[in-house]
Amino acid sequence: MPYCEYDQMFLPDRFIIGTCPRCGYPEARGDQCDNCGALLDPTDLINPRCALCGRRPIFKTTLHWFFDLRRVEDDLRKWLENHETLDEKVKNYALSWVREGLRPRSLTRDNRWGIKAPFKGADNKTIYVWFDALLGYLSASKEYLEKNGRRFEDFWFDKETKTVYFIGKDNIPFHAVILPAMLIASGEPYVLPYQIPATEYILYEGEKFSKSRRIGLWIDEALEIIPDSDYWRYVLMRIRPEEKDTNFSWREFHRIINTELNDNIGNLIHRVLSFIKRFFESTVPEPGELDDLDKETWEQVDQNYREYINLMLRFKPKQAIDRILEIGKIGNQFLNRRAPWDEIKRDVMRASTTMYVAVNITTLIMLLLYPFTPRASERYWRYFDFKHGIEEIILAKKAFYSVEPGTRLVGEITPIFTKLSEDFVEKVQKEILPKIREKIQEKRPESLRF
Repeated sequence: MPYCEYDQMFLPDRFIIGTCPRCGYPEARGDQCDNCGALLDPTDLINPRCALCGRRPIFKTTLHWFFDLRRVEDDLRKWLENHETLDEKVKNYALSWVREGLRPRSLTRDNRWGIKAPFKGADNKTIYVWFDALLGYLSASKEYLEKNGRRFEDFWFDKETKTVYFIGKDNIPFHAVILPAMLIASGEPYVLPYQIPATEYILYEGEKFSKSRRIGLWIDEALEIIPDSDYWRYVLMRIRPEEKDTNFSWREFHRIINTELNDNIGNLIHRVLSFIKRFFESTVPEPGELDDLDKETWEQVDQNYREYINLMLRFKPKQAIDRILEIGKIGNQFLNRRAPWDEIKRDVMRASTTMYVAVNITTLIMLLLYPFTPRASERYWRYFDFKHGIEEIILAKKAFYSVEPGTRLVGEITPIFTKLSEDFVEKVQKEILPKIREKIQEKRPESLRF
């Protein structure tokens, strides 16, 4: 193991840096290369150096305990090859790693801190953090289940249980190889990962997040700027790096809030509900017979609804929101083509049918938005005297809700979303964020300050 004579300590994992033998990245760590994702041992690094002092370490003999991945290699490969729901990117990456041949991986470290190794003769040894961290999924769920009167085995040994792990791409080897290998090696009938939705990286204004360089945004700062968490939830899902690295910028934040949430969805909702309140005494009207345009519109909505469900089941929320926005676009186009403000003057039944279709579209939109903007969806629900609450519908796995004629609008109809001012970006960058950061910094522990 590498040992720094200057700092007088062994150098596990992040304490040693060097050039990756696979891709040539000069800042690879002793356990993994952040550039290509390869899992490494400290001895693999080219031109290694101590992360603390920058000096070249020596290598000393020390006793360690290993997890022999070779003994589960065949079972792991078969599981990966036969997995029908695993993301293809994750599956191919894990399979390539397995097919190269797995090596025993050290479980212990010569650290002064960490969980003490429970093995006989392993005095002064601690457990490698990633092995211990993966077991956290089991230990945390065990504690939760037992506190709620449920048996740990009834969850983890049930073939119907589906475990999903949302991770960054740098953690694919640990969740698609190490974790299932550990569960297989236990000899117990644990369910293996059902899905591992791994993302690429998010940049901040075109740069990597960095605490030392003051690049990025803390959640407490974000909520000081925009207190409504719905906006942050929605924007972060819109820029979720599902296929490639994405970038958070304040200009894009401004565009998404104003164009998507307000101009597309919020505007449609306000038009529909205000019209029903004004011309139908706040009551969803009884529709007449649907004509071709009504049917065509609803077929388009239904197609996007089905695609949304499919994408959500495949853990593609960013793409699922595209389908919601398309439904919003269809709803706005339908309203413009129908022009109910003209229909109401010459054919009340025709206007009634138009608004019945329209309010079902807006209700479906807010139901589908619930995972992303729960507060806004709940506000929308409170506009009506619906028989069922939105959470009740979601938990009943009914992703569709038909608004019954006669349903009443209650209370004042206010905009479901709020637009950001034209000078929002400039104010945030030049005035608001610096002041907030200065105020919040004093409340943070030293380790969390920029």
